[in-house]
Amino acid sequence: MTGHEELDSFKRATEHKLRGLRCPTHRRPPQVCFTGSSLRDVSIRMSGCCGKLMGLANAAIAGRDGAIETRGDRADSDVNGAND
Repeated sequence: MTGHEELDSFKRATEHKLRGLRCPTHRRPPQVCFTGSSLRDVSIRMSGCCGKLMGLANAAIAGRDGAIETRGDRADSDVNGAND
C-alpha cells in the first residue's frame, strides 16, 4: 500500500467513525479537515457547534463510548490533543 493509499484509508476510517454523529442539542454534525500528504504529516482539525458534540466526536474517533469534557461554547479541536 502506498503512502497516499494509507492516508486515504485513514481518512475514510476516521470519517466512518463520525458518520451519523450529530449534536444532541443542535442536531449539527462535526466538521473535519485533513491536511498533509502522508500519514507522517497528516493533521486533523475538527470543529463543532458545542463542547458536547466535540466530546462525542473525540470519543467516537478514539473508539470510546463516553464523552471527553470540552470547554467553550463553540469548540475546535486538534484530534491529537494539542488543544487540551
